Amino acid sequence: MNKKTLDKKELVQKFRTEGILDAARRVIAMNGLDKTTMEQVAAEAGISKATIYLYFKNKQALYFHCVMDRFDTIIAEMKKAADGIADPMKKIETLITTQVREIEKERDFHKVFLTESMAIFFDRTTGFGQEFAKRHDEFTGLVCAALKDAMDKGMLREMDPVKCFSLLFSMVRGMAMCKMVCDDKTPLSSETGMILDVFLNGLRVRE
Repeated sequence: MNKKTLDKKELVQKFRTEGILDAARRVIAMNGLDKTTMEQVAAEAGISKATIYLYFKNKQALYFHCVMDRFDTIIAEMKKAADGIADPMKKIETLITTQVREIEKERDFHKVFLTESMAIFFDRTTGFGQEFAKRHDEFTGLVCAALKDAMDKGMLREMDPVKCFSLLFSMVRGMAMCKMVCDDKTPLSSETGMILDVFLNGLRVRE
């Protein structure tokens, strides 16, 4: 009986939290983080502001969980897309293509993430920073494993996989930022082929 009650409470909490996060991402994407208020999020979610505070301490915590929720979704989709792919080069392409596609799904929200209040995610002395680091390490590990596999099989030159990943990540982020700054409305996915071509050909084993 207690277990059923607990499960029901957890289900209600999950449903409520997901609804708040979805509403918050829409408001933040539209207004930017600085101009977003808890009142606006509450109105978008169709609940009272007091209800939001039952789940999130303040706007910073709400924003943090919005980013973590998106990060979890992106990682899950990357894992699913790459599952069962034996060819490491194909796996690298699939992982990055999936990452880019997921970024495009909430382009305006990711624009806010890339341009506002990033400091809370990179300070590893805080709880926020430590949680973000876990997600980022998992994300890094997915691509690094594929890069290392390709190197071990002689498809790519032997280099530090982590540094190679950092370069690839910077290329994707840089292209995304360029599109945002230049107000380029063409999808980021249209540049994936070019990014991968430049990156992989730079690492490819020379005959």
